[in-house]
Amino acid sequence: MNDLPALVLLNRCVSQPAVATEIKRIIDEMSAGNLDGLVTFSFTFTSAFSFEKAFGLSLIVYGVILKFLSEPLRTFLVQKLNLANITIDVFANLKYVMDQVNTNQDYLAPGGGTRGDAQLLAIVFDTRNDNAHNGFLRATTDWHLQLDSVHDILDVINHQAEAGEVKKIIDRLVELEAEGGTVTQEDFNFFE
Repeated sequence: MNDLPALVLLNRCVSQPAVATEIKRIIDEMSAGNLDGLVTFSFTFTSAFSFEKAFGLSLIVYGVILKFLSEPLRTFLVQKLNLANITIDVFANLKYVMDQVNTNQDYLAPGGGTRGDAQLLAIVFDTRNDNAHNGFLRATTDWHLQLDSVHDILDVINHQAEAGEVKKIIDRLVELEAEGGTVTQEDFNFFE
């Protein structure tokens, strides 16, 4: 039971096994990249902090990582290393690429030192870890930086279609923030 998320353990402890089972099912589906119908949220963009906003933004950021970064990063490594069998695990792949960039700043593409690829990867790695492990509070203030970093990595590894989709998500969030609009999962088709 040590590897189960705290919410699952908590609900088991307070005699809510059905809630614990549902949380575990959702976590397993999300970890597998199956987001269809799993995620529902609603928050209003205001300058004030709210857990709803923090949680919603975290879901969006983590959803972007799972939907738009996982496979392109894996594809990049398959082509770079000429190996057919590479994990789709974002954590493992980011860690590997970060190690390579620390040795060779141009590992992703020429100009990596000038672009600041190491710093960019560190932001994406921290973003992945924060949002994968319920560290959703940072998403409230840093969602734009987090999503921009994912976009920029996709751009560097030449996955323009995915970078374009992430840009649309960023633009929509900026628009909703400017209007003080209400954000729901329906605004983001990658949750379907």
